[in-house]
Amino acid sequence: SSASIRASHGLRPCLGLVAAMFRVSCFRQLPLRALAPGKKKGGKKLQKKTAVAADVPLAPYLPPELTKESRSFFQSQTRFKALLELVFSPGDPKDQEKDRLEFEQAKIEFETVAQKARDIYATHERRAEGRMWRGRPPVPPNPY
Repeated sequence: SSASIRASHGLRPCLGLVAAMFRVSCFRQLPLRALAPGKKKGGKKLQKKTAVAADVPLAPYLPPELTKESRSFFQSQTRFKALLELVFSPGDPKDQEKDRLEFEQAKIEFETVAQKARDIYATHERRAEGRMWRGRPPVPPNPY
């Protein structure tokens, strides 16, 4: 009986009353909702409007045969760089041969310093990757 179950589990009689109260409150029924309104028979049929996205031409169509030369020119890096140098070169250059040599020397110095910095960074990255793999021990095999 319930008294023997309570005694075997060490429950006091008042806890059975509390459990019964919770059980009643848990199974309380919520008010039911009204049914969803059904479809009207014989009423107006609603037509779905389908919006067709109109293509808006932003530029006139040019056949690829007519643009092949321009596209190949701008895809060539050497030609494109030469065009930029021509466009952005000074209109009235006033530099002398001495200035050009000075610029070339400064450019060479810069390139050597930049290459040295790239090498230092590459060695740093290699060391960091090695430390990363040494810092984390390998995961043991799955025992399951």
